[in-house]
Amino acid sequence: MPQEPRTLDPTLSACDRFGAVLRHWRLLRQLSQAQLATVLPVTPDQIAKYEKAVRGPGQKAVERIDVHLEAGGELVTLWAEREAEREVARSSRAPPATRPRASSASHP
Repeated sequence: MPQEPRTLDPTLSACDRFGAVLRHWRLLRQLSQAQLATVLPVTPDQIAKYEKAVRGPGQKAVERIDVHLEAGGELVTLWAEREAEREVARSSRAPPATRPRASSASHP
């Protein structure tokens, strides 16, 4: 029995936008997650994770999905936005550059 799709808010993040638009195009083409999964090939569970914004596909997979769904490059563009957003998040979590400590010996 299929799970209820997670409600995505495309205004929250590029990840949610990508998942929502992927789901939109898949449903527009009247494909199940299992049918789309055979294009890559990945499991239907992985397609579900892409659509739920839990996990994202790689660039080549997105390109194949975009062509298969005839999305006109929209998924590729959203994937690039998603990756840029993830990079910003990663860099903001990076530890701050360490400054050399002034040694107490240098202060009389």
